[in-house]
Amino acid sequence: MERERILNTEGGHQKGKVPARNLLSDEISRDLKRRGFKYMGSITVYSHLQACGIINDHRENCFRYHDILENYPVVRKREKV
Repeated sequence: MERERILNTEGGHQKGKVPARNLLSDEISRDLKRRGFKYMGSITVYSHLQACGIINDHRENCFRYHDILENYPVVRKREKV
């Protein structure tokens, strides 16, 4: 099943200021902690979202950035969770 990837376009991102977390990772982290998970902070969750391809944090000059834009559905701005 194909899902949309979140293209990270936060201000300054392309200037090397890659965020360590976002609203989605904050919400997932809170939910996991409520369910009894430990050591699942927002930064850990954000890293997992990057690793499994849900968040595209590639810089514009990276070949993967354009490959993802051309071949997968992308959301440029995400609504608050």
